[in-house]
Amino acid sequence: MKSILSSLRHVKKFTGRFPLDTTGEKIRQFFRFCDTHYWEIEPFLECAKEIGEVGKMKDNTHQALRFFSLVLFFFCCFASSINSADAASEMVLSKGQTVYVPVYSHIYSGDREHPFYLAATLSIRNTDPKHAITVLSVDYYDSKGKLLKPYIENPVILKPLATTRYIIKESDKSGGSGANFLVKWKSDVKINAPIIESIMIGTKTQQGISFISRGRVIQE
Repeated sequence: MKSILSSLRHVKKFTGRFPLDTTGEKIRQFFRFCDTHYWEIEPFLECAKEIGEVGKMKDNTHQALRFFSLVLFFFCCFASSINSADAASEMVLSKGQTVYVPVYSHIYSGDREHPFYLAATLSIRNTDPKHAITVLSVDYYDSKGKLLKPYIENPVILKPLATTRYIIKESDKSGGSGANFLVKWKSDVKINAPIIESIMIGTKTQQGISFISRGRVIQE
């Protein structure tokens, strides 16, 4: 374990000699992650150690290949999460949008496609700390694209950092597995775009399931 971490530190010093291009920066982010999240990668290092003991590596060449394979494995695992965090940190400013939000009133399980019914919550969060937004419409559609219910009759004003939610009961099976919301909002000035997502949850006997579906902008 200590030898692996020592080797990681040597490679970290080596990568510090590269220019600050995208690849070099990603590598340095990876090693910063290793430094601050050792408790998360420790099981992988222990696993690698056990594999090495079972495999009985015979020479330094094999050990070097094993080490750099481990480094490559870690880098591939965390590079995607770093890219996702970079993308999420990009601020989106808008004066209004139409957002499509997938909703699942049920999903299917097993070879016989048994329906698993879910309760769903549509959450609309104003992420702007200074400006309000106006929610113009919240329309619920079924799997065939038929409008089932407009959830608001009049515009709703969300103050800075405020949140509102709309519930689809577990007993409401009208939407189906391909249901969705169309949410329209606007603002007088360009602001941070709100977070609009659906949260599904359900329980059956001793089995439970929950997941989130993030909305997608289809019109500015």
